[in-house]
Amino acid sequence: MPDYTPDNVRAQSSIKSLNFELSNLTPSSLITLFEIDLNKLVKSKGASLGSDALAMGVNADVNDGILKFHNNIKVFNSFVVWQGKKYYPVPINAEGFESSTKGTLPQPSLSIASQSETGTDQLALLKNEIRKFGDIIGSKVTRRRTFAKYLDKINFLGASGRSTRSSNSLPQGYEPDPYAELPKDVYYIERKQTENKNILTYQLSSILDLEGTKIPRRIINADKCVWQ
Repeated sequence: MPDYTPDNVRAQSSIKSLNFELSNLTPSSLITLFEIDLNKLVKSKGASLGSDALAMGVNADVNDGILKFHNNIKVFNSFVVWQGKKYYPVPINAEGFESSTKGTLPQPSLSIASQSETGTDQLALLKNEIRKFGDIIGSKVTRRRTFAKYLDKINFLGASGRSTRSSNSLPQGYEPDPYAELPKDVYYIERKQTENKNILTYQLSSILDLEGTKIPRRIINADKCVWQ
């Protein structure tokens, strides 16, 4: 997997392009991606997400312990490739990521359709892990956002198997750039809000707002140096 850490020159170029797109009156479609990191959960249970996927016959690379989704079904009705990784279509509604001037940390909610006509192997795998472990409390959720014009070339070329375009041409105005990305939103699943036959909703919290987390995490004693 290539290293997607840009140098200063490339980072400045991507930021400039991103700022231009944000102020554009007719911007490209905003693509929202979600990553649900189950590593902490499955490892604590002595399990493996890759092994569970293999047992279910799920044909997806989940050996990193992360399930990857996108909710841009009207734009892409199949997987989206970003930075070489595949994100699969799932009806997800995420709300409450906006910061408040009142000093309180956001507590977003993440709703996933439990019965979906666009169900994917990864969604089935997520449901399997929820049934297997009872819940996925404590798992890390990362929201990533970029514009469609910056997605990997394979999304628009004939080589992807999803386009009839020439394999050597791109749609007008598209400028693939794996570094043009809005700041990531990283939260953790704190509790289950709603569960019924149609919708599964979780409340997310910042790492600083999780129950039982205290600052500072390192004990400080007067007149004592913890390093000696």
